[in-house]
Amino acid sequence: MSDAWRSIGIGCVATLAIVVGCGPSVSDTGYVGTWRRSFGEQARSEVAFWKTPDGTYRFRANRFGADGTHELRCGAEGPCLEYGKEPEPFYEYHYRAFERPGETGLFVDCEGRPHGTHEATPLQQVERFVLAPGGLVLEVRLVEQNHVVPGREVVRARFNKVSNDPFE
Repeated sequence: MSDAWRSIGIGCVATLAIVVGCGPSVSDTGYVGTWRRSFGEQARSEVAFWKTPDGTYRFRANRFGADGTHELRCGAEGPCLEYGKEPEPFYEYHYRAFERPGETGLFVDCEGRPHGTHEATPLQQVERFVLAPGGLVLEVRLVEQNHVVPGREVVRARFNKVSNDPFE
């Protein structure tokens, strides 16, 4: 290999290293940020937490099915709407994030009900979100569903932090 080609190759590797290193960095900002888990190429779930000026936490969630026929869409200010194959939403959720004195994690109360003329069972559940050591993995545990407390908390899902920005 000639010196000219070797110089070009080294320059490309250096440029690639700089570009890769310039991506958005994530750090341990506590619960604040956007978290994601994926199920194959298209399907994914996201949750985000942020703090309001008064110090309380807010929460949103989004879910996208692999075939594009199932979505849960939430903006910064609810409600969250769940869609299936029909263009109209079939379920509506309202979330409330809160802390419990003396307990670790953030808690999210979810109230769901059928939307429009759809018939479905209303849902009420409380989940606990706990940071794993290092602050870049968020574990979700069911605390209560439809006013029934399970025998013990089990990790239901793990989300990886993808951004310090909760609105990304």
